[in-house]
Amino acid sequence: MGEAFVAIADDPTATYWNPAGLGRYPLSSQWIDMRKPPGEKVIAIATVKAGLIDIDYRTYDIWAATDSGLYLLDGKKWVSGEIYNTSEEESMTDIIFHYIDGISYDSTLVYEKIIPAVLLANNMEQMPEGFLPPETKIKIPFAALVEGKVTALYGDKKELWVGTDVGLFVRKKGRWERENDSQGPIGKKVNVIAKDERGYLFAGTDNGLFMRKGARWVRFTSADGLPDNTIYSIFIDSHKDVWAGTGTGPAKLKGDKWKASYTIEPPPDKDWFELVKTYFPVEEPHRLDYIVAEIKARNDALDTERPKPGSRVEIPYFLAFESPVTAIYMDKYRKLWFGSELGLKAFDNNKSWEFYGWSTTTIEEETDIKDWCREQWPDASEELIDELENSLRYYNRLNLHRFEAGSVIGYPKSPVSGKITALESAPDGNILVGTEYGTLIFDRTKSRFRYYVYGGLKDEQLENIIRHGNEYWFNTGNTIKVYSKGKSGISFMHVQWLPTLAPDLYYEFLSGTTYLEGWGTVGGAITYINEGENIWTDEAGNELGTFSSYELAAAGCYGTRLTEELTAGLTFKLIYSALAPGVTVGLEQEEGTATTFAVDGGFQYDLPLRGLTVGASVQNIGPDIHDIDAAQADPLPRNLKLGFAWRILDTDYNRLTIAADINKDLINWGNDPPLKEFREAVKNIGAEYSYANFITLRGGYMVDYDYIPTESSDIIRNEEYDPAHWKGIHYFTVGAGINFKNFAFDFGYIPLQEDEEEGKLVLSNILRYSVSVAF
Repeated sequence: MGEAFVAIADDPTATYWNPAGLGRYPLSSQWIDMRKPPGEKVIAIATVKAGLIDIDYRTYDIWAATDSGLYLLDGKKWVSGEIYNTSEEESMTDIIFHYIDGISYDSTLVYEKIIPAVLLANNMEQMPEGFLPPETKIKIPFAALVEGKVTALYGDKKELWVGTDVGLFVRKKGRWERENDSQGPIGKKVNVIAKDERGYLFAGTDNGLFMRKGARWVRFTSADGLPDNTIYSIFIDSHKDVWAGTGTGPAKLKGDKWKASYTIEPPPDKDWFELVKTYFPVEEPHRLDYIVAEIKARNDALDTERPKPGSRVEIPYFLAFESPVTAIYMDKYRKLWFGSELGLKAFDNNKSWEFYGWSTTTIEEETDIKDWCREQWPDASEELIDELENSLRYYNRLNLHRFEAGSVIGYPKSPVSGKITALESAPDGNILVGTEYGTLIFDRTKSRFRYYVYGGLKDEQLENIIRHGNEYWFNTGNTIKVYSKGKSGISFMHVQWLPTLAPDLYYEFLSGTTYLEGWGTVGGAITYINEGENIWTDEAGNELGTFSSYELAAAGCYGTRLTEELTAGLTFKLIYSALAPGVTVGLEQEEGTATTFAVDGGFQYDLPLRGLTVGASVQNIGPDIHDIDAAQADPLPRNLKLGFAWRILDTDYNRLTIAADINKDLINWGNDPPLKEFREAVKNIGAEYSYANFITLRGGYMVDYDYIPTESSDIIRNEEYDPAHWKGIHYFTVGAGINFKNFAFDFGYIPLQEDEEEGKLVLSNILRYSVSVAF
């Protein structure tokens, strides 16, 4: 559809029709605020592959767990359960067991929880006897099928895993199962769920980490190398990089055991304190003494001053942590990022640590920690002062409630000193950091943090982030935001042009666009028009040979979003015209070729009425072009397009758009009365219906009026405007398209049409087809 209307222009051909389309989705990025599901707080979200033929966020169903239940986003609304239409000879029990696996759910749960909840949802006081009438609508609440309070969600291909405070449940193809294996997490509070590329499932609980291999569960505890049995976070890059964050530090899965430490070869001539300072950015004496003592004890070196030359020193990961590990991420440089309740830490390939968000200061006089906090943060509440005291004591590993005179202490100095709630790669390749004070981004080039200002996330505390490629889902606890990065694309179009005039007229159009994060969308295009073979004659009409005419244009484009409603774009074109290459006339030495340039500009604006967009573009603004004689220069085909598009139906499976354009030639603009100028404009209207973003059908109508002077064309400018002097030429158009993932195939056709006076219409029997690829 973007190949036709100025207010749509939503594929790479926007480089021609309206460069403002480069500033809109899917060519540019898009932020979407999802309607909040019922409840005070969104505890967790998950995405499940829905099977739609898309390559963006619409490929996934969104699930949300709140303090009031479990919900699925169905189109534009959240639903709390399934709706089942009964058929012949179905009882209420049949319907319930249609949604649950009777083997994994014990009878007590079914009859004491599920059935009463289903009856309540359907305003029934007791179980109906016998079969229900056909076409009876029965609601099956999700909450009825899941026991306990939802604490974690995880989604992948066709499966939704739900962790609760009493176990683990899974929804497969619309049917629920309960994990009731005695070796699994049954009866345990599930804090986090993840899966590797082999399909192994990991469930972190308050009583160990459980891994499911096929149908068999394996439980890991501190006896298997975990620093702690309480699991707060899991990160999986591949089955070779599985990390767990516990209450006392991280660990990496190595075969059937967990490794909670690493080894280094100590630099020569360094004692234990110098060794620690080489790898840990620690200045506080209490913390330094603690780390040195732990390393010496781990390596059976309590009575030594320095490591043995040539030895390997084992260092536990937990030495870098004073609080639970709440988030883990490995970036593309294989640098590990760890979030904790007391800030952000990073572990690089040189086995050196970086601690963020905390600074150091020297205490001049002995003071109570709370009094020191009140002096540093005079506006803080007493509740916050209590929290700060606890954080300072944990971070500095102090037992006392006082700072001693002359002591060096660490204190929070930036938002990344607090609880880190989420870590993920940002759309621009930097690191997104969700904190209790808002969302930040770590800029690698400047090695500093700044607030993430996009999508309104700056002041939001993230609960979790889900990413699939360049599609993001952000759960702030108060709302769900979706970010879909602009798609790069290439489009090739072939048009059999004006076949009623000549069979060898055609043009080719190749365009491409790519989105640059933070800048906008850039694109390029090449247009080649073949104008057929012509006969070369001299002044006397003698044939001298033949020549082929063609025109070529290369364009560079840029489009961006100026406001939430307004996008704009520009195109710069270099034009080469070879109407008579190799042909000279008379004494002229120049061939019939010419070069010039032109500029296009456009905008698109979303009106308050949902789905309604207006657009405009002006094309080919540039100097006149001449082939042989500069005195006979011709103006470029300057043109103004005005139009609107209205998506009147927009659901997951059905979309209907109507659009209309007016195209006005700007050459000699203003020489005619306004009504005549309007009459000269070409009008288009069309409609597009798309099912599941897979099959698209299009139809349109175009009218072009020709002026018929009453006496002579010499007086066309002087004759009064009379609609009877204009003859309308009417065209109907049809088209269709198929989308499959990132491929799109489209064709359009203006059927052969004839007029009693004109015969075959010039603009009829035109076939256009295109192939587009998005990536």
